[in-house]
Amino acid sequence: MNPDLTFTNGGVAPTAGGPDLLLSDGKALAKGVSDLAQPKGKDSAGRSARLSLGWEGTLPKPELRGRKAVYAAPAASASLQGSKPADITVEATRYGFSHTVTLARPPQSRLELRFPLTLSPGPQVQVAKTGAINVTDMRGRIVFFAPRPMMWDTHKDEHSGLNSHQAPVDARIEKTGNTPVLVLTPPASFLSDPSTSYPVTVDPSWSSAVSGDTWVQTDATPPQDGSGDLRAGDDPPTVRSKAGITVGHEDLLIVGCVVTTNLRGPHLFTMQPTS
Repeated sequence: MNPDLTFTNGGVAPTAGGPDLLLSDGKALAKGVSDLAQPKGKDSAGRSARLSLGWEGTLPKPELRGRKAVYAAPAASASLQGSKPADITVEATRYGFSHTVTLARPPQSRLELRFPLTLSPGPQVQVAKTGAINVTDMRGRIVFFAPRPMMWDTHKDEHSGLNSHQAPVDARIEKTGNTPVLVLTPPASFLSDPSTSYPVTVDPSWSSAVSGDTWVQTDATPPQDGSGDLRAGDDPPTVRSKAGITVGHEDLLIVGCVVTTNLRGPHLFTMQPTS
C-alpha cells in the first residue's frame, strides 16, 4: 500500500492502495464551494456511499508532501470566519483522511471553521454527545466518522515529543438551505491564552471504517479512534494513557481455540507501562 498522493486527471489521490479518496487539485469550484476532500465508503447494505467535505471559496493548487496535500493560505473565505487566511493540510490515512487548519496568529474575533457537506442519498450527519461526528445510513450504522476534533499549539512533551498543550473543539451541524454545514468553534480561552505558542492547529480526522483501536488520555478528553498511534502507560506526574484494541473474528476459520498470540508494531517512545 502506498498512500502517497499524486495528481490525477480528476484531482489528487493516493498513488496505490490506501483509502478511496479524492482531494482538490485547486481547480474544481462549483456554486462557490470547492470539494476539499471526497472519501468513498459503503453503507450497511453494501451500497456505495460518498462524503464531500467542502471549502467555501477557491483553493490554490496544493503542494504534495508524501501523503499530505498542503493548500497554502487560501484567499479570505466564508469557511474561515474571524481569522486571516490560514494553511489547510489534508493527509491520507489508513482508512480515510485528516484535515487541519493551521493558524499563524491569534484570530481577530470569535473563530468559526465552516465546512459544507455533500452526502450521497440516504446517509445523515450528526454530532454525538461525545463530540464525535457521525455519518450514518438509513439503518443507523456508521458510514463515516470523526472523533471529537482537537486543537494544539507548538508545545511538545520533552519525553515523548507529542503535543502537550491541546484542547477539544466544539462541533455542530447547521443547515444552509438543504446543505448540512460542519461548524467547528475552537475555544477562545485557548486561542487568547498568553501561554499558547502559535501556530495553532485544528483538526479532525475522518474514517470510512469504524476503527478497531483507540486510546484515551487524561489530558485528551475524547477517545482517539482513527489516531495514527496507540498510547498506553503513565507519563508522570499527571498523564495516564490506556489503549483498546478490537480484533474481528468473522473472517477467521478457527478449529479448537487460540492458546497464545502476539501483537507487533513499531515502538516510538516509552511511558512507564501499566497493566
